[in-house]
Amino acid sequence: MFKPISRTALAFTACALTLTACTSPSAKRDAHPVATATKTSAPTSRPSPHCPPKNPKAAAPAAEKDGVRIAAPVRQKDTNGFLLGVDVPNCGKKPARYEVNVRLIGPRGYLAFLQVRTDTVQPGQTVSGVYTARDEGGTSIEEGDTPHVVIYNVITEKP
Repeated sequence: MFKPISRTALAFTACALTLTACTSPSAKRDAHPVATATKTSAPTSRPSPHCPPKNPKAAAPAAEKDGVRIAAPVRQKDTNGFLLGVDVPNCGKKPARYEVNVRLIGPRGYLAFLQVRTDTVQPGQTVSGVYTARDEGGTSIEEGDTPHVVIYNVITEKP
């Protein structure tokens, strides 16, 4: 299991992996030199009485942490990226904003990062969206292979 790493360590790792010049890890805190995350559909909000329980009939999530669930990645042939469905529920008793950091790890050094930030989520609500993650270093994954999805950090903030 992966341990959460700091943004500084993540920036140094990204710089080393892409062999790009990096002057300071804090130069662009929110931008990551290795991967891009582009939103491909508008997030939707649906009410839920509490943290949604696991549905035995639903497909198993590729990753799950602190109530956040990520569906299995779906390949995008034209960009060598992967679509990821992300569900972020508010299981607490107060409104909150969330930041979810995800890593996709594949063969031959495939490495992509995805950061999802929500607006304020009310208690009992789940925010869902579909996002694209791809390795900006140009590494590709063979047809039929799928990267391993890891949620390495879920940050909850007060609005």
